[in-house]
Amino acid sequence: MTAPHRPVMGMLLYYADGHRECVGQFRLDCVVEPIMIGDTDKLYICGKRTKECWGYVADVTSRAPASGAKGRWLDVAQAGTLEWWFSSRHSVLYYDGNRLN
Repeated sequence: MTAPHRPVMGMLLYYADGHRECVGQFRLDCVVEPIMIGDTDKLYICGKRTKECWGYVADVTSRAPASGAKGRWLDVAQAGTLEWWFSSRHSVLYYDGNRLN
């Protein structure tokens, strides 16, 4: 909450069959509005770096980023493996072996 760059720390994923999984560090005291996606939609995750060069997740959305959007964007389909390691200084996100930050 004190970081000037407002990182996304993690996500709680709800599946159609009622199954839930967390990636990163999900905290109930930092919840924002849910993102609803359809069966074929993708998530778009933006990675940026702090002035100290620590990587962090800056945004998660269901809409493709506009051309020229800042940060490194990764489009995540509803299949594959999403891995997210989080610490107080740095987070690393991989999707099917492709590193975001």
